[in-house]
Amino acid sequence: MVKSNKTIPTTPKKAKAFEQKFMRPDELAERWGLSLSAVYQGKADVSLLRKIYFGKSLRFLKQEVIQVEEQKLKMAS
Repeated sequence: MVKSNKTIPTTPKKAKAFEQKFMRPDELAERWGLSLSAVYQGKADVSLLRKIYFGKSLRFLKQEVIQVEEQKLKMAS
């Protein structure tokens, strides 16, 4: 049996590192001023992000979120 690197952490230390790397849909919705359903449906710029599932839990890479935000800022200026 091969152990996957994409597992939900079981210890508080691993959980903190996990939360620093990944963003929940509700966090993304609040950050970008979208509704939660818009995030799940991939509307706005959410479609540019890779969806990562841990079981039924959806997460986004924070680094990708930051990159999309930086691209939007460059295009706006």
